[in-house]
Amino acid sequence: MLPNPENSITSIAKLLNVSPGTLYNHIPDLRRLREQSRGRELSGDEKPSV
Repeated sequence: MLPNPENSITSIAKLLNVSPGTLYNHIPDLRRLREQSRGRELSGDEKPSV
């Protein structure tokens, strides 16, 4: 759910009943993870889900 750029951090935080800042605090690599996912999506490198 987090790596998927289609899901906003805000919507995930609301679902978990926490603030977006809490997600960033507890998942230090969250920004990098999302940037990598976004880069794969743009380049077409992402593997299809089974």
